[in-house]
Amino acid sequence: MINKPMNWDNTAAVIGSGYKNLPAGNYKCKIVGCETTQSRSGNQMLKIAFDVVEGEYSGIYMERFENAKKSNADAKYPAVGIYYQLLGDEHTGRLKGLIQCLEMSNPQFKWGWDEKALKGLFFAGQFREEEYYNQNSELRSSTKLVNIYPLEELPNLDVLPKKQAAEVNSGSGNNGWGNAFGNAAPASDIPF
Repeated sequence: MINKPMNWDNTAAVIGSGYKNLPAGNYKCKIVGCETTQSRSGNQMLKIAFDVVEGEYSGIYMERFENAKKSNADAKYPAVGIYYQLLGDEHTGRLKGLIQCLEMSNPQFKWGWDEKALKGLFFAGQFREEEYYNQNSELRSSTKLVNIYPLEELPNLDVLPKKQAAEVNSGSGNNGWGNAFGNAAPASDIPF
């Protein structure tokens, strides 16, 4: 026989996954952490953890992270709350665009080549729902950051249409991974 938990009567029931899913749309976001890391193929990249900071979905990724840590001390920040910016000469334009968006969104910020200084900065994030097939060939979807803009552009951004599974798995080699500014990182560059 199961023992009734002491907090049974005061605990809300969790049905389904127990957390809200971020719908496609445009959100004010904040960088909650940043580090330089290396992809599996050896390319340098910025790993930028972010969260939504306004509206109904404010704190969605940090809440998931904190909940995961309650049962797993080694829990990692949710993958959908991380943006990867490849570094290197061939990616300079993308990095420069990211930095300019952050400078425009945060007038007190001036880029000084220290990735730790990105923590706490705001930006406008454009998120799209993307379908994919999991390992069991089941159709799933997730909402991913696809573009970063200056905050002033947030009210004027279009809501992007859903990316259908056939497009995600079209043989482009990116396995559905994309990063801001629409630049897909090769699967070998994802560090996990």
